[in-house]
Order: sequence, then structure tokens, then C-alpha cells
Amino acid sequence: MYYLRKSRADEVEQLMIIFDAAKAHLKSLGIDQWQQGYPNSDGLLEDIRKGEGYVLIYENEIAAVGAISGGTDPDYTNIDGQWLPQSNHEKYVVVHRTVVADKFRGRNLSTILFSGLITLAVEKGYKDIRADTHPANKTMQHILNKLGFAHRGFITQQTSQKVLPAYQFIVA
Repeated sequence: MYYLRKSRADEVEQLMIIFDAAKAHLKSLGIDQWQQGYPNSDGLLEDIRKGEGYVLIYENEIAAVGAISGGTDPDYTNIDGQWLPQSNHEKYVVVHRTVVADKFRGRNLSTILFSGLITLAVEKGYKDIRADTHPANKTMQHILNKLGFAHRGFITQQTSQKVLPAYQFIVA
């Protein structure tokens, strides 16, 4: 049994354990994603404060974490590529900071997490769902492609100046 719910402030320490394990896993693969202190507890608390942070509960444990952020994201304003023409460039949601706990890796929970986050976005009136990942994170790129996200080009993070592949899913 699994379900998605909003994350809580009293879970931040547990969420950071999951993120720290993911950071170590990415580092072991030679991927420098999340190696500079991000995500951190302050960011997770901000997600919770805004009502944007979610956890996937599986076998009565937090198995995965993710966030959906609505509104205009400055990183998504300029793209080296093109967002789909039928999208609403003023109203979209971005899926951020998704991770599956080490204990639950390989159980297809990222698909369940994304499906739940997309459902929540649609319930909030969004039909344009966007995401990005590190260029070396082939696992996340595979997941996004498998879920029907289209690679639309590259965005540049304003804070780090990193160029990241950007993806988009339009709900029919």
C-alpha cells in the first residue's frame, strides 16, 4: 500500500537522511548533482511552508520525496530550445527535488511519485508540467522520458549557471 501526502516539518531530519544518501549515490556514480549543499533542510522547510513538499508513503515509511512549485520560475523563462506552443507560459508547475530512499530503490516508486505529483498539479488547475535534471543523470532522464515528458531544450539555473536538460509534459 502506498499514498502521497504533504510533508511535515517534523520530518525534515528524516528527509535529509534520504537526500544525503541520494547525494552519496550520485557522487559514487561520478555525478556532481546535489554536491554543493542543495537540497538542504532550509529548502525542504520552505517547500513545507509553501505547501509544495510531498512524501510517498510505502510500507508505512517515507519511501520518496518530491515538490511541485507553481508560478513562474525564473530558471524556466529562457530556454535554449522551445516549450511546446500549446503550453501556457504563465501557468505551469515544476517538479523539483524528487528522490527515492535507498531502501526502496528499484521498486518503480519514482513513477508512482511522479504520477501522484502530476495528479496534484492537475487538481490545482495546471496542465503544463516541467522538470529538469543534471545532464549526467541518465536515470532521471530515462524516468522522465518513460513518463511521457518531452525533452524541450536546456535551461540555465540562475543561482549556479549550470545548464540543465529541460522536460515538459502537457496534460491532454
